[in-house]
Amino acid sequence: MNKSKFAAILVAVAALTVSAQALAEGGGFYVGGSLGRAQAKEDACFLGTTTFSCDRTGKVAWSGFVSVMMNKHFGIEGGYHDLGTLVEQSDPTPTRATVKTKLSEVVFIAAYPVDRFSFYAKGGGYYARSTLTSDFLPPAQSKARQWTYGGGVAWDVFRHSGLRLEYQRYNNIGGAEVGFHTDVELVSLGAYFKF
Repeated sequence: MNKSKFAAILVAVAALTVSAQALAEGGGFYVGGSLGRAQAKEDACFLGTTTFSCDRTGKVAWSGFVSVMMNKHFGIEGGYHDLGTLVEQSDPTPTRATVKTKLSEVVFIAAYPVDRFSFYAKGGGYYARSTLTSDFLPPAQSKARQWTYGGGVAWDVFRHSGLRLEYQRYNNIGGAEVGFHTDVELVSLGAYFKF
């Protein structure tokens, strides 16, 4: 058996062990997704002219996530986010430049359950890739690794599924290649399934 297969088997056994222990202690294994809207700060407008209008609000952001709660209070989550078009600048011509961002993250969760609701805070790290496309600037791509944090409320609508409303902030997205560094705030509504 080669090393990669052996490592995959070890990871699977560890995940099953953690899931079994989590269920025994009131935790669980979750998968889900969300839709929302991301907004960049004013410093994301990389062309500082009055000729170009600047839209810093992404049209639609979406994500998928997998969570393991070790018990009712603590867990870990991995996720993928497509923040959509974070920045769009254009003039009446129209000449246009846009920046789209996608990222993956790993965060720790601290939760406080109250009946069928759970109030939670989360924090961890992300890896983002931002891509610039333009009619007049050369294409470019920036990568960023930084901290993220947020919080929200989850509601177990049914025994094995629910909804969550959440706010999250990503620090310092972008890079010199796309012309800016900026913080991004994301508000989203998601659904999850519990196993």
